[in-house]
Amino acid sequence: MINLLLTDDHTVVTKGIKLLLEDVTDIQCTEEARNGQEALDLLAKTKVDVILMDIEMPVMDGIRATELISQQYPDIKVVAISIYADYPHVQSMIKAGAKGYLLKNCGKQELEQCIRKVYAGGTFFSDDLTETLLAGMQGKFVKKEGTSQFLPSLSRREKEILKHIVDEATTSEIAEKLFISVGTVETHRHNMMNKLGVRNTAGLVRVAITHGLL
Repeated sequence: MINLLLTDDHTVVTKGIKLLLEDVTDIQCTEEARNGQEALDLLAKTKVDVILMDIEMPVMDGIRATELISQQYPDIKVVAISIYADYPHVQSMIKAGAKGYLLKNCGKQELEQCIRKVYAGGTFFSDDLTETLLAGMQGKFVKKEGTSQFLPSLSRREKEILKHIVDEATTSEIAEKLFISVGTVETHRHNMMNKLGVRNTAGLVRVAITHGLL
């Protein structure tokens, strides 16, 4: 039995994960924590094999918590689960000791596969992160003119969605054209805004066009 600790300050996320895994016989959601400090406190008294760790949380974030857990409990495997798909976030969690990285829109099969693989001593990263990881490791970033800032390149799926955004398609229209959910479109939109350091869709389009990201 794989004992799982869910660490996320959003109850809807932990409830959703528990629902996905409720009929999985070899994975048990043993405990829940709302931040990194709570997770550390629970580890002192609870048997845990794998931790699903959010990144942005109050009191102690997921990066710091992962660092401490990796040092104090090296046998426990940490998997980041986040809305962020940009290379800096992924890299920070890997450096902290995470053995996997999932996006919060992942499906049941991917979630199960990840938990089992890291428990067995392997690593696992969401399919949507493959291009991001490769681009980051190979240094494929776009230079922002007139500054020392480098912008991470966009994945194939992100470019597809961004092209439709530039063409003024609505979220629902994009979802229908690409055969994905509205939530997935919004997650990609949010990830692109974080990658490019903009606050809204207009800024996203402006930076993408200006720096030739399409």
